[in-house]
Amino acid sequence: MANDATHDFPVPRSRNLPKERDKDKDVALTTGQRRLEIATVLAQHGWDVLLHQLLLVELLPSQLRSRIRKDLNVDELDEAGNENRPPLPIPSVLRSILVELGPTFVKLGQVLSTRADILPREYVEELEKLQQNVPPVPWPEMEEVILDQWNARQEALAGLSDGRAELATSVYQIFADFNPVPLAAGSLGQAYKAKIKVVVAGEDEPVEKDVIVKVQRPGVARIVEADLAVLRGFAKLITERSKWGKIYNFVQMVDDFAIVLRNELDFNEEATNTETIGGSLARNYPEDVITPRIYWDYTGAKMLTVEFIRGENISVLFPEPTLAHAPRAMDAGISALEQERKALARNFTNIFLHQIFIDGHFHADPHPGNVMVRLDREKGKIRICLIDFGMVGRVDPRSRDILIDFLLAMIQFDAQRATERILEFGKSPPNLDRHALTMELDHLLRQSLGRPIKEVSIGQVMQNVLELTLRFQVQLPSTFMTLVRVLMTIEGVCRQLDEDYQLINAAEPFVIKTLQNQFVSQLTFREVIRVGVDLRKIVGRLPRQIDDIFSHLNNGTLKTVHEHRGLERLERSVRTVGNRMSVGLVVAANLMAAAMVATSNARPQLLGMPILAWAFAGVGTILGLWLIRSISRYDRLS
Repeated sequence: MANDATHDFPVPRSRNLPKERDKDKDVALTTGQRRLEIATVLAQHGWDVLLHQLLLVELLPSQLRSRIRKDLNVDELDEAGNENRPPLPIPSVLRSILVELGPTFVKLGQVLSTRADILPREYVEELEKLQQNVPPVPWPEMEEVILDQWNARQEALAGLSDGRAELATSVYQIFADFNPVPLAAGSLGQAYKAKIKVVVAGEDEPVEKDVIVKVQRPGVARIVEADLAVLRGFAKLITERSKWGKIYNFVQMVDDFAIVLRNELDFNEEATNTETIGGSLARNYPEDVITPRIYWDYTGAKMLTVEFIRGENISVLFPEPTLAHAPRAMDAGISALEQERKALARNFTNIFLHQIFIDGHFHADPHPGNVMVRLDREKGKIRICLIDFGMVGRVDPRSRDILIDFLLAMIQFDAQRATERILEFGKSPPNLDRHALTMELDHLLRQSLGRPIKEVSIGQVMQNVLELTLRFQVQLPSTFMTLVRVLMTIEGVCRQLDEDYQLINAAEPFVIKTLQNQFVSQLTFREVIRVGVDLRKIVGRLPRQIDDIFSHLNNGTLKTVHEHRGLERLERSVRTVGNRMSVGLVVAANLMAAAMVATSNARPQLLGMPILAWAFAGVGTILGLWLIRSISRYDRLS
């Protein structure tokens, strides 16, 4: 039995998997099959317009082709299709179509359920139901995936040690106990409860641990790759054949979706995300949050084993737990601490804003099904338990800086600066009317943020901004859309916990802390001096440039002694003012740096304040006193 250590080794291809050269052929074959299957499902549900726009009608049997051509006015449809998107079926039918088309399209529907800028509200609400369970795959097929993953790992370990691999023929040779009835079945995998034995320091015998084993559905990776190829072809076709396809940039949307989906299919990626984000939260919020431990000896690309965390769905603390996944029973201890909701909302916000603004790596699917709560009876407080790190988001430092400045501009009703940040973040068309965009954004901000603070939803405001930019054909990266969705989810959960909750107020300390971190990390004494020297050089060149301008204007013919002396006096005055400006800027920079560093936790410290802050304050004070003395002496001489 494997212990609880982590190994770094190459995993060979399973003997039962097709060879690489055969896999490409299988995918190509499946792509053709999938196009036919998609065409058949669309035809069965009567979505003939989309069939025509995707050029799928010719794949159908002749009788079905004849019926569609008879029902559609093709010439009129082609003309309209270049401007308008095809009419949608009713919401329930759209959801049925996606379910019938399989795991890739179920995941696509889940992504679309977060895009209120693309779909009407009734469709978004219907597609949100795709978060619920799907019919499970029979146990024998799932057990085969587990055995393949385990045995491939054992063969790899044996190859490294020149030993002989002990292959398993049953899950009970791998796990101390295993319940073959799935706890949950999703579009990509199924989750089971099991027990493993791990070696614990200080214990003579291995200790049993309860775990959750997430297993990938057999053959799903091949289906997904074929579907992604088909979807990208559809996206290119719609983009080339229609104006609305260009506006939404479906090719980029499919490419972003492919990255997310491929990451979700690699359970090693999810395990790494869990440890990375969980490790940061454990260091910064050890009393407030719990994330599951990864058992790497039982984890591979298609099998993930994590610590079983006991807790209740966070929705049990909502005033009216109406969500479909909200349990009926409520833990008595948690029920008795419902007055702690406000603190829980604050902690929940802090945990996610830290991930976004400080770490730049965050859990991107914080809906209530992935958030549990557990009563810490020893400390008398509720702790948050985050699970399922399959979908994560990343914000690079540049995007984070733009986002922060955009949020500040939004709160300050500065539509001009907000527009600049949007265009810096996204891709705008060459004929963009910037003035019109700024005016509409100004109207939106004043209309949305000008209400009483209790009625303001930052998530909804950002959603409205997203819809506005889309109307102006400004293409924002998927990162922004993910952030909007996450912030809206955070706001929704926290307002269920605390009716007075305001995301604006909760985000303020993180924005300030991020700005402080940027300032402290980027601003050094040498940098301040360099800026001061540069300013001095600029001001020092100013008199010569003025002299050149006068020389050019007068062609060198109007130079007189009086003019020359006047310029010398002007030059001396400008130099004096320039010197004072340079020193004044350096003084201001030092004092500002001292103030910002003083509020940070930088080390080392003296008398409770960072030494760097003392240094900035000292330099600023000395230069300030010198400047005052210099001005006083000059005034007396004048």
